[in-house]
Amino acid sequence: MRRFPSGDGVASVEPAWHGHTERMTQAAYGRVTDDRRTAASAVFSAAVGQT
Repeated sequence: MRRFPSGDGVASVEPAWHGHTERMTQAAYGRVTDDRRTAASAVFSAAVGQT
C-alpha cells in the first residue's frame, strides 16, 4: 500500500479500495521501525549474497 500526501484526497482513496480507513491502514501496516528495517535488510542481503 502506498501513502500519498494529503490534500488531494488520494491518501484516503487507496486504503478505502482495500476496505480500510486510512487510520486503520496506518495502524496495521505503518509500524515499521528502524529495527525492523535493519532486520529486513539483513534477510534480503543474505538472500542475494551480500553482507
